[in-house]
Amino acid sequence: MNKHAIRPLRQTGFSLIEIMIALVLGLFVLGSILSTFIASKQTYRQQDAMSRVQENARFAVNMLSKTIRKAGYRDDANIARPFDEIFPAAVAPFNVAGRVVFGTDSTFSLRYEVSGDAWLQNCLGVTTASNVTETLGVVGGELRCTSGAVTQPLLSGIQGIYFLYGEDTNADGYAYADRYVTAATVADWNKVVSVQVELLLVSEANGIVTPQPYIFKGVSVTPTDRKLYQVYKQVISLRNLQS
Repeated sequence: MNKHAIRPLRQTGFSLIEIMIALVLGLFVLGSILSTFIASKQTYRQQDAMSRVQENARFAVNMLSKTIRKAGYRDDANIARPFDEIFPAAVAPFNVAGRVVFGTDSTFSLRYEVSGDAWLQNCLGVTTASNVTETLGVVGGELRCTSGAVTQPLLSGIQGIYFLYGEDTNADGYAYADRYVTAATVADWNKVVSVQVELLLVSEANGIVTPQPYIFKGVSVTPTDRKLYQVYKQVISLRNLQS
Protein backbone atom coordinates (compact mmCIF):
# COMPACT_ATOMS: atom_id res chain seq x y z
CA MET A 1 0.00 0.00 0.00
CA ASN A 2 1.33 3.42 -0.96
CA LYS A 3 2.11 5.39 2.18
CA HIS A 4 2.17 8.61 0.20
CA ALA A 5 -1.35 8.57 -1.07
CA ILE A 6 -2.51 11.86 -2.64
CA ARG A 7 -4.89 13.72 -0.40
CA PRO A 8 -7.62 15.85 -1.93
CA LEU A 9 -6.93 19.62 -1.74
CA ARG A 10 -9.26 21.71 0.34
CA GLN A 11 -10.80 24.86 -1.16
CA THR A 12 -9.38 28.04 0.46
CA GLY A 13 -10.66 31.69 0.48
CA PHE A 14 -12.32 34.34 2.62
CA SER A 15 -14.97 33.57 5.08
CA LEU A 16 -18.23 35.50 5.13
CA ILE A 17 -17.11 37.40 8.22
CA GLU A 18 -13.85 38.45 6.56
CA ILE A 19 -15.73 39.68 3.48
CA MET A 20 -18.08 41.73 5.65
CA ILE A 21 -15.16 43.26 7.54
CA ALA A 22 -13.46 44.14 4.23
CA LEU A 23 -16.65 45.76 2.94
CA VAL A 24 -17.02 47.85 6.09
CA LEU A 25 -13.40 48.98 5.90
CA GLY A 26 -13.87 49.83 2.21
CA LEU A 27 -16.91 51.91 3.04
CA PHE A 28 -14.92 53.83 5.63
CA VAL A 29 -12.13 54.51 3.14
CA LEU A 30 -14.61 55.50 0.42
CA GLY A 31 -16.47 57.78 2.85
CA SER A 32 -13.22 59.47 3.83
CA ILE A 33 -12.31 60.05 0.18
CA LEU A 34 -15.75 61.47 -0.62
CA SER A 35 -15.64 63.72 2.44
CA THR A 36 -12.24 65.07 1.40
CA PHE A 37 -13.46 65.60 -2.17
CA ILE A 38 -16.59 67.46 -1.05
CA ALA A 39 -14.60 69.64 1.37
CA SER A 40 -12.04 70.46 -1.34
CA LYS A 41 -14.78 71.32 -3.83
CA GLN A 42 -16.53 73.52 -1.29
CA THR A 43 -13.27 75.30 -0.46
CA TYR A 44 -12.65 75.87 -4.17
CA ARG A 45 -16.13 77.32 -4.65
CA GLN A 46 -15.73 79.69 -1.72
CA GLN A 47 -12.27 80.81 -2.81
CA ASP A 48 -13.48 81.29 -6.39
CA ALA A 49 -16.45 83.36 -5.18
CA MET A 50 -14.15 85.45 -2.97
CA SER A 51 -11.65 86.10 -5.77
CA ARG A 52 -14.40 87.19 -8.18
CA VAL A 53 -15.98 89.50 -5.60
CA GLN A 54 -12.58 91.01 -4.74
CA GLU A 55 -11.79 91.57 -8.41
CA ASN A 56 -15.14 93.30 -8.93
CA ALA A 57 -14.51 95.41 -5.84
CA ARG A 58 -11.11 96.55 -7.11
CA PHE A 59 -12.59 97.52 -10.47
CA ALA A 60 -15.58 99.29 -8.90
CA VAL A 61 -13.48 101.28 -6.41
CA ASN A 62 -11.00 102.25 -9.13
CA MET A 63 -13.76 103.33 -11.52
CA LEU A 64 -15.61 105.30 -8.85
CA SER A 65 -12.41 106.99 -7.67
CA LYS A 66 -11.34 108.03 -11.16
CA THR A 67 -14.77 109.42 -11.98
CA ILE A 68 -15.55 111.18 -8.69
CA ARG A 69 -12.12 112.85 -8.55
CA LYS A 70 -12.89 114.64 -11.81
CA ALA A 71 -15.52 116.75 -10.06
CA GLY A 72 -14.69 120.42 -10.51
CA TYR A 73 -11.83 119.79 -12.94
CA ARG A 74 -10.88 122.90 -14.92
CA ASP A 75 -8.67 123.24 -17.94
CA ASP A 76 -5.29 124.81 -17.27
CA ALA A 77 -6.31 127.88 -19.25
CA ASN A 78 -9.23 128.47 -16.86
CA ILE A 79 -7.66 127.47 -13.57
CA ALA A 80 -7.69 131.06 -12.28
CA ARG A 81 -11.29 131.76 -13.24
CA PRO A 82 -14.00 131.55 -10.55
CA PHE A 83 -16.12 128.41 -10.36
CA ASP A 84 -19.25 130.49 -10.95
CA GLU A 85 -18.00 131.47 -14.42
CA ILE A 86 -16.80 128.03 -15.48
CA PHE A 87 -19.82 126.22 -14.04
CA PRO A 88 -22.83 128.54 -14.40
CA ALA A 89 -26.29 127.62 -13.17
CA ALA A 90 -27.77 124.87 -15.32
CA VAL A 91 -30.40 122.15 -15.12
CA ALA A 92 -31.14 120.80 -11.62
CA PRO A 93 -29.44 119.64 -9.52
CA PHE A 94 -26.79 122.03 -10.85
CA ASN A 95 -29.12 125.01 -10.88
CA VAL A 96 -26.73 126.88 -8.59
CA ALA A 97 -23.70 128.59 -10.11
CA GLY A 98 -20.42 127.05 -8.99
CA ARG A 99 -22.01 123.78 -7.81
CA VAL A 100 -20.11 120.80 -9.19
CA VAL A 101 -21.25 117.97 -6.91
CA PHE A 102 -24.64 116.77 -5.76
CA GLY A 103 -26.02 113.47 -4.62
CA THR A 104 -28.41 111.27 -2.76
CA ASP A 105 -27.68 108.33 -0.49
CA SER A 106 -27.54 106.07 -3.56
CA THR A 107 -26.42 108.33 -6.45
CA PHE A 108 -23.64 110.84 -7.02
CA SER A 109 -23.60 113.56 -9.68
CA LEU A 110 -20.69 115.76 -10.73
CA ARG A 111 -19.63 118.37 -13.24
CA TYR A 112 -16.23 119.03 -14.76
CA GLU A 113 -14.71 120.91 -17.66
CA VAL A 114 -13.17 119.16 -20.65
CA SER A 115 -9.47 119.59 -21.22
CA GLY A 116 -8.23 121.83 -23.97
CA ASP A 117 -6.07 119.11 -25.49
CA ALA A 118 -8.94 116.59 -25.43
CA TRP A 119 -7.25 113.96 -23.26
CA LEU A 120 -9.96 113.71 -20.61
CA GLN A 121 -12.60 111.04 -21.20
CA ASN A 122 -16.00 110.66 -19.61
CA CYS A 123 -17.11 107.54 -17.73
CA LEU A 124 -18.21 105.99 -21.04
CA GLY A 125 -14.67 106.19 -22.39
CA VAL A 126 -15.52 108.97 -24.84
CA THR A 127 -13.82 112.34 -25.28
CA THR A 128 -16.37 115.16 -25.39
CA ALA A 129 -16.15 118.73 -26.60
CA SER A 130 -18.23 120.38 -23.90
CA ASN A 131 -18.48 120.43 -20.12
CA VAL A 132 -19.57 117.10 -18.71
CA THR A 133 -22.28 116.11 -16.23
CA GLU A 134 -22.20 112.53 -14.93
CA THR A 135 -24.22 110.48 -12.45
CA LEU A 136 -23.14 107.24 -10.75
CA GLY A 137 -25.47 104.72 -9.15
CA VAL A 138 -26.54 101.09 -8.88
CA VAL A 139 -29.59 99.77 -10.74
CA GLY A 140 -30.60 96.11 -10.98
CA GLY A 141 -27.34 94.83 -9.49
CA GLU A 142 -25.21 96.88 -11.91
CA LEU A 143 -22.97 99.87 -11.35
CA ARG A 144 -24.07 102.39 -13.96
CA CYS A 145 -22.86 105.75 -15.17
CA THR A 146 -24.93 108.33 -17.01
CA SER A 147 -23.05 110.92 -19.04
CA GLY A 148 -25.31 113.41 -20.73
CA ALA A 149 -28.24 111.41 -22.08
CA VAL A 150 -26.40 108.08 -22.31
CA THR A 151 -26.45 105.46 -19.53
CA GLN A 152 -24.05 102.54 -19.58
CA PRO A 153 -23.59 99.58 -17.21
CA LEU A 154 -20.03 99.37 -15.93
CA LEU A 155 -20.05 96.30 -13.68
CA SER A 156 -22.45 93.65 -12.42
CA GLY A 157 -22.50 91.96 -9.02
CA ILE A 158 -23.07 95.23 -7.12
CA GLN A 159 -25.93 94.69 -4.70
CA GLY A 160 -25.96 98.21 -3.27
CA ILE A 161 -24.13 101.52 -2.95
CA TYR A 162 -24.24 104.13 -0.19
CA PHE A 163 -22.73 107.62 -0.20
CA LEU A 164 -21.77 109.80 2.72
CA TYR A 165 -20.52 113.33 2.09
CA GLY A 166 -17.55 114.94 3.79
CA GLU A 167 -18.37 118.57 4.51
CA ASP A 168 -15.87 121.28 5.47
CA THR A 169 -17.92 123.15 8.05
CA ASN A 170 -15.34 125.49 9.60
CA ALA A 171 -13.28 128.35 8.24
CA ASP A 172 -9.85 127.15 9.33
CA GLY A 173 -8.40 127.52 5.84
CA TYR A 174 -7.94 123.79 5.34
CA ALA A 175 -10.26 122.02 2.92
CA TYR A 176 -10.74 118.84 4.96
CA ALA A 177 -14.00 117.17 5.95
CA ASP A 178 -15.11 117.98 9.47
CA ARG A 179 -18.02 115.55 9.32
CA TYR A 180 -19.54 112.86 7.06
CA VAL A 181 -23.28 113.11 6.62
CA THR A 182 -26.10 111.76 4.48
CA ALA A 183 -27.28 113.73 1.46
CA ALA A 184 -30.30 115.09 3.33
CA THR A 185 -28.02 116.53 6.03
CA VAL A 186 -25.57 118.37 3.75
CA ALA A 187 -25.79 122.07 4.62
CA ASP A 188 -23.90 123.41 1.59
CA TRP A 189 -22.96 121.28 -1.42
CA ASN A 190 -20.23 123.76 -2.33
CA LYS A 191 -18.46 122.76 0.91
CA VAL A 192 -18.38 119.04 0.19
CA VAL A 193 -14.69 118.11 -0.18
CA SER A 194 -14.77 114.31 -0.07
CA VAL A 195 -17.09 111.35 -0.49
CA GLN A 196 -17.26 108.06 1.40
CA VAL A 197 -18.49 105.22 -0.79
CA GLU A 198 -19.81 101.99 0.71
CA LEU A 199 -20.28 99.10 -1.71
CA LEU A 200 -22.13 95.82 -1.19
CA LEU A 201 -20.93 93.14 -3.59
CA VAL A 202 -22.37 89.66 -4.07
CA SER A 203 -21.15 86.51 -5.82
CA GLU A 204 -23.02 85.24 -8.86
CA ALA A 205 -23.80 81.79 -7.44
CA ASN A 206 -24.11 80.05 -4.10
CA GLY A 207 -20.61 79.35 -2.83
CA ILE A 208 -20.67 79.08 0.94
CA VAL A 209 -22.08 76.49 3.33
CA THR A 210 -23.57 78.78 5.97
CA PRO A 211 -24.94 82.28 5.26
CA GLN A 212 -22.58 84.91 6.64
CA PRO A 213 -24.04 88.13 8.09
CA TYR A 214 -22.71 91.49 6.95
CA ILE A 215 -23.18 95.13 7.97
CA PHE A 216 -24.28 97.57 5.27
CA LYS A 217 -25.37 101.16 5.94
CA GLY A 218 -24.98 100.44 9.63
CA VAL A 219 -27.49 97.58 9.61
CA SER A 220 -26.60 93.92 10.24
CA VAL A 221 -28.12 91.58 7.62
CA THR A 222 -28.15 87.79 7.47
CA PRO A 223 -28.61 86.54 3.88
CA THR A 224 -31.32 84.01 3.05
CA ASP A 225 -29.17 82.36 0.36
CA ARG A 226 -25.65 80.94 0.29
CA LYS A 227 -24.10 83.65 -1.88
CA LEU A 228 -21.03 85.48 -0.66
CA TYR A 229 -21.64 89.11 0.37
CA GLN A 230 -18.79 91.54 1.01
CA VAL A 231 -18.83 95.22 2.00
CA TYR A 232 -16.09 97.63 0.90
CA LYS A 233 -15.57 101.26 1.89
CA GLN A 234 -13.48 103.96 0.26
CA VAL A 235 -13.02 107.67 1.02
CA ILE A 236 -12.43 109.70 -2.15
CA SER A 237 -11.06 113.24 -1.92
CA LEU A 238 -12.40 115.86 -4.30
CA ARG A 239 -8.98 117.25 -5.12
CA ASN A 240 -10.19 119.95 -7.48
CA LEU A 241 -12.29 121.45 -4.69
CA GLN A 242 -9.49 121.58 -2.12
CA SER A 243 -7.35 124.25 -3.69
